Amino acid sequence: MSNTKKLTKDKIEYLHILHAGWRTASYYSRLFGIYPWESPTEIPVNLIEKDGITILRFAFHSFDIPPEKYSLEETREIMQQYLQYCILPSDKILRPYMGGSTIYDIVEPLYIDRVEEYDGEWRIDIVYVDNPLAYKYVVKKEGIFYA
Repeated sequence: MSNTKKLTKDKIEYLHILHAGWRTASYYSRLFGIYPWESPTEIPVNLIEKDGITILRFAFHSFDIPPEKYSLEETREIMQQYLQYCILPSDKILRPYMGGSTIYDIVEPLYIDRVEEYDGEWRIDIVYVDNPLAYKYVVKKEGIFYA
């Protein structure tokens, strides 16, 4: 990925990703016991580049941890569905990534890769799908196979 396309904290895409992560955590704050911060700009986020894939690691505090109703994988899936069906369709900047030659070869621009809760802290890793490597990673993780 060239430096002109690399995601940085001063790009509009970053702000939209930050807002999408915050809205998702805010929506599920009571169900999962996540403190969503007062605004998206308060969230500690690390930008990680790994093997050509951009990962945004969000950090949230826990509060009033509810009894375990969902596994971390179920929590990840629930959050991904909300992000995919409720938040991303209305975003004008974050568009689905087309990784092939047909309309069926697309994935959403954000993929919640990992959700962890440990010792009163939540960590949510979101992959930004903006290149072929990220596309292939998400397709493999989701078990999507195209003919």
